[in-house]
Order: sequence, then structure tokens, then C-alpha cells
Amino acid sequence: MGDRTWVSPARAAPDVATMIERYNRNAERLSRVFIAAGDVRIRLVGSDGAERTEQAEFSMQMVAPSNLAIFIRKLSQTLFVLGCNQERYWWVDVSGDEKFVATGLNSLAWRVKRGPTVGLRIRPTDIVRLIGAVPIAADGSGTADSPQARWSSDGKNAILTIPHRATDDQLSGDGAGDSEGVAFERITMDATTGWPSRVELLDRAGVVIVESELSAHGPVDIRASGAERPRLAQSVFIRHVPSGSELRLGFSEMSDGDEGGGRSRISPRAFDLEAVRKTMRAERVIDLDAPTREAGE
Repeated sequence: MGDRTWVSPARAAPDVATMIERYNRNAERLSRVFIAAGDVRIRLVGSDGAERTEQAEFSMQMVAPSNLAIFIRKLSQTLFVLGCNQERYWWVDVSGDEKFVATGLNSLAWRVKRGPTVGLRIRPTDIVRLIGAVPIAADGSGTADSPQARWSSDGKNAILTIPHRATDDQLSGDGAGDSEGVAFERITMDATTGWPSRVELLDRAGVVIVESELSAHGPVDIRASGAERPRLAQSVFIRHVPSGSELRLGFSEMSDGDEGGGRSRISPRAFDLEAVRKTMRAERVIDLDAPTREAGE
């Protein structure tokens, strides 16, 4: 009779264009996010390997894709600020006797030993992407440098791998010879809703540089009448793999910050480095790009 063993036909890969559309439908509506209060845990690992852990409260203001401000406080006193705008990123620390701000250009960030070497070694502009708030700028046309899609090992989620051009300032700096820049973004997402559960940024060798785990997606309140509310993970874990630095965020209420009448709880001053430095009274400024300039890169 012969071997009649039944073999299940291979499952077709997820349609790339459909997955991108579903992901972007949610991400595009996360352009402005305000979080009044939440819990944060940070694990700081210095360039010398010294570790420090802090548990505190935080608030956050974000205007995607380039503006982010996370204010970390204890007993109502702000001790740390992690922030960025289109040009620069910064870490402000006034928790000790020496109050300082460490800052660098986004375009040079990945030349500084794969990210900042002072404070929380996770680039703020990458956090916006790692929480799923940056739409995928690709059409899924199937060319060699276009996104690819496959199913997760358990078949429950779609996994998108998105190549990034070397000139993409949002991820890999100015590109020229930047071997440590991010070359790929890998997103694990619910194939139906488009909500991400994991986002990874990888270098050209396929090594993960920074990764996030996202869960407990909740609605972001949008003031506009009839606007569909996007979803944002209310439990966020981000890890900078080379250093081991970690960021954990937990929160329950979030909105677009719109108070009506042209008023917003999201302030442009939150993304102004000089304004933040003066408010925090951080006297010393550490130039994170100095080693790069000294090396003539």
C-alpha cells in the first residue's frame, strides 16, 4: 500500500504589506503620548562595569519620532532626565554632589561604543521606536532590501525584519563606515491587531544591540471626537545588550496630552536641552562625542 503518512502543508508566510499596514495603523496614532505617572526601574552600567539600580516614579512626554522626555523622580524630586530631540540626546543626573548632563548628537550616537557611555546607555530616540511608536517606512514590495515576514515558532505571532539604509539618521548615524550602527529592526507582533510584543535593533552581523519586551497594551486617550484610540504597552522592558543597562516602565493611564483650547500637557521645553539643564541646575556638561572627534572619525 505504501507509506500513507499525512504531512501538513507548509503554512504560507504572513503577507508583508498587510503586516506593515496593521502595525502602522496603530503606530501612526501614537504620534503624541503623555504619561502623568508610573513606576520605573533602571539598571545603570558604566563603561567601567560598575552597576547601580534605582527604583522610582516617572512621567513622560513624547512627540514621535524624535522628541522624548522621561523625568525620573523620588519623593517628588526629579533626579534624572532621559531625553532627546531631532538633533541631540541627553542624560541629566542631579542625584549626587556633582550635577551633570551628558549629551551627544544623534548622528554620532552609535560611534560612541554602540550608544551612550554615561548614565542609562539606551539611546532615547531608540526608545520611541522600541515601544512601537514609529511607523515602518517601507512598502513591502519584495525587493532584496525590503522587509521580510515569517511566523514565530509557536505560530501565534508574525515577525517582521526591516532593513535600514546606512543613511537612516534615526537608527544608524551618518552611515559612512559605521559598522556598529543598527542595520535591521525586528518586530514581533500580533498578526491581527498589529500590536508589538517585542522590538529588536540589530547590527549588520545580526547581533542584537538593544531590545524591548512589551505587554499589557492599553488604550491611549485621544481628545479628538470620534478618534480611534491606539494601544500602547503599559509594561515596558528595554535592555541595552552590550552593557546590560535596563529600563523598566509600568503605568496605567496615558493620553495625547491635549487639554483643549489649544493647551497641551506636552511642553516644547521638555525637548529643549538648555531649558532642561537650567531647570535641573546641572552645571557640568559631558560631551559624549568628544572621543569620536578626538579619533578623527
